[in-house]
Amino acid sequence: MKKVLAIVGCVGIAAGISGWTYRFFSPGALALPHAWITDETMDGCAKCHTPYQGLQRKNCLGCHGEIAERVNARKGFHGQSPLAKDRPCETCHHEHRGLAATLVEWPNGIAQFKHDLTGYELKDKHADLACDTCHKDSRIADPAITALRQAHPGRKTYLGLSTDCAYCHMH
Repeated sequence: MKKVLAIVGCVGIAAGISGWTYRFFSPGALALPHAWITDETMDGCAKCHTPYQGLQRKNCLGCHGEIAERVNARKGFHGQSPLAKDRPCETCHHEHRGLAATLVEWPNGIAQFKHDLTGYELKDKHADLACDTCHKDSRIADPAITALRQAHPGRKTYLGLSTDCAYCHMH
């Protein structure tokens, strides 16, 4: 009987420690776009953090395939800009700051973003346009990005626009 109680006690302690361990090690809640990852166990942490190695870029790109494609092709901001390529994702995308935290920060404001870092320089009249003039769902030409937006309607993206003049001027 004592052996059974000892086993039951150990199992109970282990189950209790699992939730406690998560709360002990977690530096804070994830931002809303990543909140689905949290299951309040160390298994939830392992979706992003590799044991004994911390955050790994491959884990981020495993979920963010639309970025992985561009990184692998060395295209777009994440694939060619010295500010992003080959750098850890968390250099710019800070997590564990709460549900209301933003994951994309614009150090000097979005209007000051240097669009040429994406590989597509804005020239002439385009240079003065507000970002949302072009970056809207109706102008997304990439079917994979359209599908992503449909699957995650609250998610903002600046990806998927055509660089063909006629495409934008028709949409």
